[in-house]
Amino acid sequence: MQFIHKIFISSIFILATNSTFADAQFNTNMQQFLECKKTLKDYYDLGFEFEDDLKKNGWIKSDSNLLSYTFKSKVPIEVYGMKTNEMVLTLGGMLATVKNQDTKALAKKYGIQQSPMFQNAPYFSGEKIVKTDQANAKAEKSFRKMTLAESNPLAEDGDHKTYIGCVYISEFEQKEQEAKMKAWLE
Repeated sequence: MQFIHKIFISSIFILATNSTFADAQFNTNMQQFLECKKTLKDYYDLGFEFEDDLKKNGWIKSDSNLLSYTFKSKVPIEVYGMKTNEMVLTLGGMLATVKNQDTKALAKKYGIQQSPMFQNAPYFSGEKIVKTDQANAKAEKSFRKMTLAESNPLAEDGDHKTYIGCVYISEFEQKEQEAKMKAWLE
C-alpha cells in the first residue's frame, strides 16, 4: 500500500511539473509575440484553437468587445521589462496591459510617435514598424509593428493602463492602412 501511495504522489508531482513547464513555455511564446519576435506566419499558425490554448495555460477571458478580447493569468509574464498578468488580443496582434507606467516616457524610449488620427486625443496611441519580413515561399511580405497606447480616460474608468505589444500585418493591409490614413488627413 505504501508503494502505491509513493507512485501516486510521484505521478502527481510529474503531472504538476509538466503543467508548470507547459505554462512557462507557453508564456515564453506569448512574450515573444508581444515583443514582435515572431512573424505574421507564426501569428496565423496560432489558429482557431488559440483561445483554448490560452485557457489550458491559465489565461482566462475576462472581457470582450467587437474588436478585442482581454485575458488574465495568475502567472505574470515579463514584456519589455515590465511584469503583467493581463493581455488583450486585437485584430492582428497582442498587447500586454501594464499599470502605473508613464506611456509618453515609454513612447520616447522606443521612438514611437503619436498617431495623427489621435493627435487631439487626451491619451497616447501610436505604433512603429520594427521589422519587415520579406516574402518567401511560405509567407507574404509583412510587418511587425510595435504598438503603444494608453487607456482613454473618457471611456475607461479605474487605473491608468498602458498597452504595449505587437501587431502583425501583411504588406497589402499596411498599404490599405496608409491609404485610409492619407484620406483621413486630407
